[in-house]
Amino acid sequence: MVANIAPVSVKLLVTLHTPQDADRVRATGVKVLADYPDTLLVRATPAERQLLQAQKLEAVELEHPPVQVAGASFAFYSALEAEQTAPAPEAPPDRTAYYLVRMVGPAKGEWLERVRALGGTVHADLPGFSLLVGLLPSRLNELRQEPWVEG
Repeated sequence: MVANIAPVSVKLLVTLHTPQDADRVRATGVKVLADYPDTLLVRATPAERQLLQAQKLEAVELEHPPVQVAGASFAFYSALEAEQTAPAPEAPPDRTAYYLVRMVGPAKGEWLERVRALGGTVHADLPGFSLLVGLLPSRLNELRQEPWVEG
């Protein structure tokens, strides 16, 4: 028996040329991750991507460039794997800790405001849709719950 494997989805940035384009994008069934002034960031299956193309909607795959800090360059998920292999000691709950936060796409003002509302400080907006955030460890789970946080 062959396992039923779900199609791999990709993130696409869809250009909106008319106000009706947003409705046409949503009608394909894609998951909208973020609204920008003239684009939608969506997660789409191959079939949904074909629907977008059939409707002549301009959709470009969103790539994740490597994160670059202090002269080092690495894939975000490599850092997550390293953390699982050799976890850093937990910071005291009343002392700011520093986290790399991967977002679904380019930072939006309201996302940065949410970090500040949680008592955090954005120290850097890094390539790869990542932020270097100083935050009390007790607030980390709240940040993780935001729909725009990927990791």
